[in-house]
Amino acid sequence: MEKCLGEQLVEKRIVTEKKLQMALERQKLQGGRITQNLVALQFITEEELAAFFKTTPQPPQTVEETGLDISFIADLIMKHVLFMGEFTGTDVADRVKLPPSVVGKAIDKLRKDLLLEVKGPAQLGGLTYRFSLTDRGKNRSTELFEISRYAGPAPARLHEYREMVRVQTIKSVIVSEKSLNDAFSHLVVNEELLKRLGPAVSSGKTMFL
Repeated sequence: MEKCLGEQLVEKRIVTEKKLQMALERQKLQGGRITQNLVALQFITEEELAAFFKTTPQPPQTVEETGLDISFIADLIMKHVLFMGEFTGTDVADRVKLPPSVVGKAIDKLRKDLLLEVKGPAQLGGLTYRFSLTDRGKNRSTELFEISRYAGPAPARLHEYREMVRVQTIKSVIVSEKSLNDAFSHLVVNEELLKRLGPAVSSGKTMFL
């Protein structure tokens, strides 16, 4: 984890390879996490570190950007709309959490496969049509539910999910002596216990008090 994080900071050009090695050497002598050592050496500020971990993923705008096959998206939509009666593309987009541009492609495919039919006229574009399942579509939706009961948002790619989990880790939080003292200021805690709590909290692992 430490090596991976350091390498990512170098890749993002937040620190240089030389500074990372200096921080790793300090870590061997002083302990703590690599981020704490980088801050201690003034190679990076706490604000820069917080910005690095505060990643907001960009929503996909095309089928290719979702990393999902168009058939998979279409099948997921089929399971959502089975109990919806009539619906619009906007209704579907809200359920599968994909943009209208992606949902529109899947709906076009379903119409060509005669699984959906148009129930009302368009006003501003294809996504304002009202659709419903054909009898063939209802049978297909039922078959899909027998294969998999999942009918939630479209899944993210595994590596993107892992990236978001990584940046949200508590191990990115720097715990200072002052913040620790402030956190326990309302309790009667002796100095020796606080010295033991510091490294425990900084480890980012589970604690039992």
